[in-house]
Amino acid sequence: MNELSLSGQYASREFFVEQILPSLIEVLDEVQNLSKATIYKNQQFYSSKVTRTDTINVHDILAGELSRQYPSIRKFKKQLLSHLFDDLYWEPTRKHLEEDSYTYKGNNVCNHSVAEACERDKIIVSFRDSELFQEKTLSILKNGNEQIDIDNLFNAGHYSNVLHQRGIIYSFSLKDGTRFQKDGRIAQGQNVYREIDTGYYWYLDNRHKNHYEVFDRSKKHIGTANMDGDIDTAKKVNGRTLQ
Repeated sequence: MNELSLSGQYASREFFVEQILPSLIEVLDEVQNLSKATIYKNQQFYSSKVTRTDTINVHDILAGELSRQYPSIRKFKKQLLSHLFDDLYWEPTRKHLEEDSYTYKGNNVCNHSVAEACERDKIIVSFRDSELFQEKTLSILKNGNEQIDIDNLFNAGHYSNVLHQRGIIYSFSLKDGTRFQKDGRIAQGQNVYREIDTGYYWYLDNRHKNHYEVFDRSKKHIGTANMDGDIDTAKKVNGRTLQ
């Protein structure tokens, strides 16, 4: 987690909860679902500012009054606690050396998660709308002469792209940003995804949760697909359309 991407940039706790946390949770869920990777934090993470006055500290963000007022907090509270408020810090197994220098756009990032990511998997998760960390790839200069590029995640779909680019193979998923895009529709309580190449629409059957329903670009049902993404057109339901 990139603590430096929090610099008090949000207008209010309410904006952060309603607009920023949902997209952050999507990114963290994608990391967990596709690779079950460990997400480390800096020990100073909780003192990072969300607004000018509020920190990311659990007592600020999940305060009782806000929790009652904004459903998003209740919806994401369990996920937030597991993703953000555990005690997985990188300092006990620190990889980057204090005597080395790490700079990004002229800013010293040594002793921060950005520098640590350079010496680990070269992936970091940032908060949206950061003034400094807006690029999907961060080019860090080590000791003034070595460039290290790390992938900067802040939108869902980016992590799956990274796995493809790195040649890491994983199971079929509608969250594969190289193949699918979220359509915006909801069917059976599930997000509908549009396949980029074919224009087909997919969603997970919410009753059985063991297959996908698939529709063509005209939104006509063409069959079901197993959990590996193989379409069975024999299970087409005539007259069925995606609403």
